[in-house]
Amino acid sequence: MQLFYCPDIVKGVHILPEDEALHCIKVLRKTEGDEIDITDGAGSFYKARLTRSTVKNCAFTISSTKQTVKPDYNIHIALSPTKSPERMEWFVEKVVEIGIDSISFFQSEHSERSHLNLDRLRKKAISAMKQSERAFLPEIHEMKKFMDIIQNTDSSNKYIAHKENNSTIQLLNAAGKNGHFTILIGPEGGFAASEIRESAEKGFVPVLLGNHRLRTETAGVVACTILSMLNQA
Repeated sequence: MQLFYCPDIVKGVHILPEDEALHCIKVLRKTEGDEIDITDGAGSFYKARLTRSTVKNCAFTISSTKQTVKPDYNIHIALSPTKSPERMEWFVEKVVEIGIDSISFFQSEHSERSHLNLDRLRKKAISAMKQSERAFLPEIHEMKKFMDIIQNTDSSNKYIAHKENNSTIQLLNAAGKNGHFTILIGPEGGFAASEIRESAEKGFVPVLLGNHRLRTETAGVVACTILSMLNQA
């Protein structure tokens, strides 16, 4: 299924965004009368028929709607971005394919980057949502300080991934089902001792993501996979 994204259908907007229209008209050569599939990124799929086929005004009427039920669990990954923006794009793409609800980025003591191109990351998320035929587009939040993340997280299940404690348990064994999960993934240099202590004071449980050291973006993908599979089992 070739899926298009139109976020404002619920507001009565029945015109594809220009970048979606460009792909529909110029690349796929869709014309008036052709049927297309659309998601609003908020849980619904639509069967639609084109009524105008120009890039500036690619209009459609809706033939049918299918509502997707949101799962009983919520996955939020907060991660310290890597120096390479391409690795962050890869991370976003993969966790959206796996299934994630929200993504945050934070600056910590050992962070390698202080800003990100969020518009580009959101475009990567939209592309991954369409490719994997998902109905929900995750939120991607502005960069925050580490303390802001740990102080303002209201998840019922809070974890921090690090290998500083030999008695740390595996996320696979620590996490349960049907909750709101937040997991912190540190930079390549790891979390500072003070950050580990502060996170513990805020109720974050230290966990392992396996028996070996992982790159930041790999750790994020592994954490998302573990939580997703546990909750789908």
